[in-house]
Amino acid sequence: MKTTARILSLVLSAAALAADPPPAPAGNFKLIFQAYDGDTKHPAKMEFQVKPIAPGARTEFVKIGDTISGTNLKVVKFEFKEAKNAKTREKEDVSELTLTDPKIEKTFVAILNKAVDITTAK
Repeated sequence: MKTTARILSLVLSAAALAADPPPAPAGNFKLIFQAYDGDTKHPAKMEFQVKPIAPGARTEFVKIGDTISGTNLKVVKFEFKEAKNAKTREKEDVSELTLTDPKIEKTFVAILNKAVDITTAK
């Protein structure tokens, strides 16, 4: 009986740890907007893949209106953009994901596949 109780305790502890969000990045950190899924003409229905570059941070999928786990950053806007690459002369996706931190009233624009510096101090 003690063995069963101990196993159950370990399982519940592991589940609680897995459910906890990663710690909030302190001070300055970088974030990458890695991908998006959905119809670019209807951004409210799309999902966006983002990853804070900080110890313990995880890639997650968010929608407009969501807050990125472990941060105060709220996804507020997506804009599909293309630009000609000067080297290849091909069009490339340079779409933008706008994030805001309502606590410090600051806005950040993340460009697809480029790291953006996030400063959480006012």
